[in-house]
Amino acid sequence: MTIGQEYLIFVTLVCMGVIQMASVFGSLNMLLFFESYTLSKILGWTTIIIATIWFFHNGGRNLPDTAGGLSGGSQFGLFALGTFLAITVTFLGTSVKNIKHYQSAKYTCQGLSELSRRTFLQILCTNLRILWKSCIG
Repeated sequence: MTIGQEYLIFVTLVCMGVIQMASVFGSLNMLLFFESYTLSKILGWTTIIIATIWFFHNGGRNLPDTAGGLSGGSQFGLFALGTFLAITVTFLGTSVKNIKHYQSAKYTCQGLSELSRRTFLQILCTNLRILWKSCIG
C-alpha cells in the first residue's frame, strides 16, 4: 500500500471519528452509529486513536515529495477526498441504520438541528420534494 492510500484511509477514519464526536456534543442523534452517547463517544475516540497509531506506528512519514512523500497538492486532494468519503459513509450508514426512526411529522427547516430527529436521507428526500413542487408549481 502506498503512502497516499494509507493517508486517505487515515484521514477518512479520523474524520469519521470526529463526526461521531461532534454529533454527540451537538445532540445530532440521527448521525450516530450507536443510540448511546457513551458508546458513540467511545467509537469516536477509538477510531481517532487507532487510526493515528496505525498511520504513525512505524515512523518515516516526514518525507519530502522528491523522496516518495506526498506533495502539497496531492496531500490536499487526498484530505478533501477522505473528508468527503467520511461524510458520505456517515450520512449513508446512519441513514440506513436509523431508517426505522422514520418520522412523518411536518418538516420544519431548522438546518443541522433537524438531524436530531430525522436522518440525512429523509431530509434530502423532503427537500428534493419541496424543490420539485416549487419548480413545477
